[in-house]
Amino acid sequence: YRIMSKLIGYQFKVLWTPGKTHHIADALSRFPVFKPEEDQDVFVCSVLVGREPKEDAIECDPAIERLAKHATNDEDYQKVFRAIKDHKKLTDLPKDHPAHQYRSYWHALSIEQALPRLVIYHGRVMVPKTAQKEILETLHMQHCGEHKSLANARQLYFWAGMTEDIKTMVARCQECLRMKPSQ
Repeated sequence: YRIMSKLIGYQFKVLWTPGKTHHIADALSRFPVFKPEEDQDVFVCSVLVGREPKEDAIECDPAIERLAKHATNDEDYQKVFRAIKDHKKLTDLPKDHPAHQYRSYWHALSIEQALPRLVIYHGRVMVPKTAQKEILETLHMQHCGEHKSLANARQLYFWAGMTEDIKTMVARCQECLRMKPSQ
């Protein structure tokens, strides 16, 4: 649309010419002139360097610390956390236990020492209900659209219904609607 509006004052005449009469061909339409260089074996070594945390205080990322604070204040989340920590089976828990809402992926939930008070699902942090709105706002801060927001969220976070929440948020975002390409 923007290009059309810039070109509105011009008159065009489109002519087709066969490819063999083109004098300057683009680089992508021709075979490479040189053979590709042979890959050399590269030895990569990575080392994780850290320091022992002090016993009285664990240093943590501020975003993780906020999530941990929300998790501590959420009773249902803490019940799920304790059930995972105690290696409980869903069949051993009462019927009204909040862990039953995670029955389809209960086997994938875990706890890591490095992330205090947080439940992990396949390497992603399970976000407490009270923190979901804050996480959604952070994810969509760049207004990068539904697919990119979902991709960013799936790298770090998880909660039941996350995909639908992100789709709804992007669909209601006034800034995204205003900038959405028109037909």
